[in-house]
Amino acid sequence: GAVLVAEEAIPPPRLPLLAAALDGEPSWSELPIIVLLAGSRDGRSQAVRPFDPLRIVTMLDRPLRIAELVSTMHSALRARRRQYEIRDLMTQLQRALQTRDELIASVSHELRTPLNVILGWATTLQRRAADPSGTREAVTILERNARVLWQLVEDLIDVSRIASGRVQLKMAPVDLGAI
Repeated sequence: GAVLVAEEAIPPPRLPLLAAALDGEPSWSELPIIVLLAGSRDGRSQAVRPFDPLRIVTMLDRPLRIAELVSTMHSALRARRRQYEIRDLMTQLQRALQTRDELIASVSHELRTPLNVILGWATTLQRRAADPSGTREAVTILERNARVLWQLVEDLIDVSRIASGRVQLKMAPVDLGAI
């Protein structure tokens, strides 16, 4: 969940390697790093500068109090847990988007089928308008497919209402035999 390391364990020439490894992490991930700096010395800003390429770095001067170290570790681990929560939410969002895309593809196919029938029969009617029996058959087919389209659109509206929370279910006992 976090890295706790002494300043001496990461020589400055190796810091770019660590920074490159951290850059290879997924976008949601920022590994907290806690660096224990050697005792106080003059020019601390020079000693800290090599750690600038690292993203989430907390630097603690030694010697330090145990309470300070424990508190810093708790904060780092809490931040890491939040990152995992974000990762999980991103995964759920990606699944939801994939499901939406699959629904759109399915609905498009379902809408296209009756539309093709309607367009085909409309073209047929234009060609042979003088045949009354053929016209009746074409109108019946057109009406049936228009009703299919109507029901698909109604179903989409219902899904939209459910998704937006505008549908309220009324729970009650039901006699299935009567239905």
